[in-house]
Amino acid sequence: MTQQQNKVKAWLSQLVDPNEKIFSKQWFISYGYIVFGTLLFVIADVTFAMPYHLAPGGVYGLANVLATLTESTITWFLIAMEVPLLIIGSIILGPKFGVKTIVSVALGWLFTALIETYWGYTEVISPRALDEADMSDVVLRYNHNDSFMVLARTRNKSLDLSVDEKGLFIDATLQDDITEHKNIYNAIKSGLIDKQSFAFTVEEDVYDYDTDTRTI
Repeated sequence: MTQQQNKVKAWLSQLVDPNEKIFSKQWFISYGYIVFGTLLFVIADVTFAMPYHLAPGGVYGLANVLATLTESTITWFLIAMEVPLLIIGSIILGPKFGVKTIVSVALGWLFTALIETYWGYTEVISPRALDEADMSDVVLRYNHNDSFMVLARTRNKSLDLSVDEKGLFIDATLQDDITEHKNIYNAIKSGLIDKQSFAFTVEEDVYDYDTDTRTI
């Protein structure tokens, strides 16, 4: 074996904890914790933090932000950012970087990709979802915020709702003598606000387990 090969072998041998024999009880315990901890973190990020637009610290937080802005998946952003970091870390820290770090990062990619691919369901709103809906007192709010000034409501006829084959249309009359109403109007007119969502309660829905589709 050449001198260069010996150096490489010595460097690689330092990546592994000398106190842990491969496939020993301690080895299984150590890597079991790594697998469990990584899986738990990824589940929390993909199924909770990401859907609610939360950003944990570090690379996962940045990946969440980028995935939300681009409507893409987290996995590719993780790989794009963590591969260079792994290379730089290996160069700077050398053997201290450790094989467990590499294993944990790779498991993070794997678990994130699997959960993003197979977790969740598709929600479909039926064209007849509003046929018997009670819309006698619907309130128009800003960002679903109960503490914000009410903008309009059907009860006092400042909010008109109509349903056709395309969906639900609204016509709201704001008051020019209320500051919050003027601010919202100007924000919409200037394009600062260009999206809308709605909240509702569901009395009946149908779930198709073959296609993972929920129809309301």
